[in-house]
Amino acid sequence: MASTSSTAHGKDLEATGLDAILEEAWRILSEGSSKAASPYHIINVATVGADRTPRIRSVVLRGFDKATRTLRFHTDTRSRKAAEIAATEALGVHVYAKDEKIQLRMSCRATIHHDDEISRDAWRATRLMSRECYSQAEAPGTVVASPESVAFDESENLEGAYVNFAAVLAKIETLEWLYLSAAGHRRARFDWHDSVSSQVWLAP
Repeated sequence: MASTSSTAHGKDLEATGLDAILEEAWRILSEGSSKAASPYHIINVATVGADRTPRIRSVVLRGFDKATRTLRFHTDTRSRKAAEIAATEALGVHVYAKDEKIQLRMSCRATIHHDDEISRDAWRATRLMSRECYSQAEAPGTVVASPESVAFDESENLEGAYVNFAAVLAKIETLEWLYLSAAGHRRARFDWHDSVSSQVWLAP
C-alpha cells in the first residue's frame, strides 16, 4: 500500500510514498518551531569555519515556513556562527525524531538579518530571559576569568541588547529523510534547485 497525500507515522512509513514522507518532515519542523516542549525544538546546525573545518552547535528552532521551506533561529552578531554564515551562506541542519525513528538532514542557504524588519519582529517576540543572552559585554567564545566574571545588562527591558541580536533564515535546498526500522531502513532525498524540485529513493 502506497500513500502519497496523507501524513504517515511510525510503521506506516514502511509502506508510504514520497509525498507523504515530505509532509511528515514538514510536520516535524512545524511542531519544533511552534512548541517549546517538542523534542524537535532544539536542532543541530553546522557551518564551515574559516579554516574549512565543520562547526556544529545546537540552536532553538524559532520558526518554520513550509511555503518557502525556511527555518528561523537566532544568534549573536558577534558569534563565529554569524560570521561563518555571512561568509559562506552554507548551513547544514540535523534533526532526529527519536520516537518516530526519523532523521532529517538538510542543506540550506542561510542569511543573517540584523536591524531590519525580520530581526525587529523576531526581537519583539523574544522573552526577556532570552534577550539577556545578547546583553553580555563579551562576545560569545571570548576567554574569561570565570563564568561569574561575565557581565550582563541589568536594565528592565534589555533593549540595548538588540544591537547584538540577529535572526537567521535558512532556506532548505536539499532534505534527506532516513527512517530506522527493524524491518529495513528507508531513505529518500528531496531537492529544490533553480525552481526545479525532485524526490528520489536512496539506498539506506
